Amino acid sequence: MTRRVLIFWEGFPVCGLLISELMRQSDLEVELYVTRPNVPFENFFTNYDINPKIIADGEIIDLDPADFDLIVMTGWNHKNWLKFAKLARMKNVKTCVVVDNNLRLSVRQIVGSLYYRLFLRRYFTFAYCPGYLSKRLMLFLGMDINKVVNGNYGAHSTIYNCSSEVKKTNEFVVVGQLIKRKGIVELLEAYEHYLNSGGSWRLRLIGSGDLREYVRAFSDKFDSIIFEDFLQPQQVADRLKSAKVLILASRVEHWGTIVCEAAACGASLLLSSNVGSVPDMLLPGVNGMTFKSRDAKDLCLAMQKLSAQSEKWFMTASHVSRHIAATRTEYTYESAIRFMLDD
Repeated sequence: MTRRVLIFWEGFPVCGLLISELMRQSDLEVELYVTRPNVPFENFFTNYDINPKIIADGEIIDLDPADFDLIVMTGWNHKNWLKFAKLARMKNVKTCVVVDNNLRLSVRQIVGSLYYRLFLRRYFTFAYCPGYLSKRLMLFLGMDINKVVNGNYGAHSTIYNCSSEVKKTNEFVVVGQLIKRKGIVELLEAYEHYLNSGGSWRLRLIGSGDLREYVRAFSDKFDSIIFEDFLQPQQVADRLKSAKVLILASRVEHWGTIVCEAAACGASLLLSSNVGSVPDMLLPGVNGMTFKSRDAKDLCLAMQKLSAQSEKWFMTASHVSRHIAATRTEYTYESAIRFMLDD
């Protein structure tokens, strides 16, 4: 018997391609509704045989939830989607909310937990989280531990992959929005200190954003800085495959899908202490390090320590990163959906 899955996805980022294997299954029928991607991907859907229905923010969907066996939706802040989930539960249809926020025990979260327990929890059968910290949040909000599924927001194995034979260069790579929240200012300050202390590795920055011209001006000062504007996923993967270390210096980062993508490409990881994927993707001293968020001096010290490691260490680190990343692919996404359908 064919089972039907409905997925609402806001913005549809690169990690949305994880549903590709799910859509190829003959015993499943998947309908995908998305708001338009926030970045200019080329042939984003057609290259992976994904045919979503693109809708406007807040658009009301004329569907009957009773026609589906499972409904998956990103977040609970969309009023119309929330109404749809409420109606689905009234018709005894399974629902799943996708959440990447982390437990921080802020006043807002504590107050919000009461609201969620009183009003929202009954709308969702499952919560789908990328990792440990978001799972802790959903347990804090009252979800049953057996209804919180892990493993979302990973890397598509066709794009992000790396064999052990790939020769990696002495390079730090940074991929993402060039904005203050991503710690770009501290990162450049740390790299300048790194060079002044005798460091020799290159720094490659890939992305666009409010600090684009600031980064460009900084890169003009140093021959060892390479700045590239927004790149397509396969181009990003090529850069990740050749670099030894990914840096994610974010001041706040709920998860950080680029961490999974870099790990799948065999990169070592240098992550801010505020990156949500640290407990799941990083084995400190084995495939990378953390540093204090907003602390350029600590980041510089971490750059020095990692760039001093031996080729043998980086070979082992690459193997470990790839092994960890293999737990979050299009195949594990399919398995998680089947778990919810069968539960």
